[in-house]
Amino acid sequence: MKVSLFGGLALAAALALAAAGFAVLDAKHDLAVAQTQVQTLTGTVALKQEQVDVLAQTVTTASALVTEIKNERALVVKLLKEQMVQQQLLAAQLADSHAQVNQLRQSKDEYVKAWSATHMPGAAVRLYPYAEYTGNYPDGGAESTGVSDAAGKFAGRLHTSNHF
Repeated sequence: MKVSLFGGLALAAALALAAAGFAVLDAKHDLAVAQTQVQTLTGTVALKQEQVDVLAQTVTTASALVTEIKNERALVVKLLKEQMVQQQLLAAQLADSHAQVNQLRQSKDEYVKAWSATHMPGAAVRLYPYAEYTGNYPDGGAESTGVSDAAGKFAGRLHTSNHF
């Protein structure tokens, strides 16, 4: 029986070693599968990180564009307000000019009425802001400058050193 006890023990030991070897082999296989999964997931994480970086850059670019558009919008609003103010000023100046022309048209002086009903050449109108009246003659003429009365006042005004 001694032999059979030793034979049984040897058989049990051999079975235990075989089971342990099988468990180790199974563990190595599981480890290899797990390492492959880790490498795959590491590649996936790297790919996702690249996508996140690209999207973050896109968000940064979009944010910069939104800021630029907001600044341009603010500038457009400012310019629009300035334009509206300028239009109001021009409308007021135009109304004032119309009132002055209407006063001239209602003048009792026939020459003033006739002059106010005619069109002035555009070149003369553009020169008017640069004109300066240099003489104050009691009769309103410009004979002392040697220029006839028709152009004397304008000639006196344009005599100054204005640069166009």
